[in-house]
Amino acid sequence: MGCGGSQSGQSSQQPDLIGGLGAALGVKQQKIDLLKKGVGVVQALEPIGEEEEITLGEAVAVEAFSRFGGEYSNPAWTRYINLVGKTVAEVSDRPTLNYHFAILNSQEQNAFAAPGGYIFITVGLL
Repeated sequence: MGCGGSQSGQSSQQPDLIGGLGAALGVKQQKIDLLKKGVGVVQALEPIGEEEEITLGEAVAVEAFSRFGGEYSNPAWTRYINLVGKTVAEVSDRPTLNYHFAILNSQEQNAFAAPGGYIFITVGLL
């Protein structure tokens, strides 16, 4: 899921994360299995609705905060990240989606997005 930095160990953890989140959110087992196998999910399944996507993104956000040391508290950087993020979001394919930008308290150099408009950057990348 990361856009940079180390990805070691992620492939073995991703199926558990996907399965756990899917089960917690009531996603059909068929969808979970296809996600775990990495089969062309978007083409193989009917797209999930925006509400389900946002709910999934919220769950991923909780996990991201847990795994990456919580949110980094720096009001100036937070304002900057939100300004840049919202500016880019306005010209995206989904400008009306309520995007959420956060700086994670980790020295790992990484940035990634979760479903539903959740976008993260680690302090190590700044």
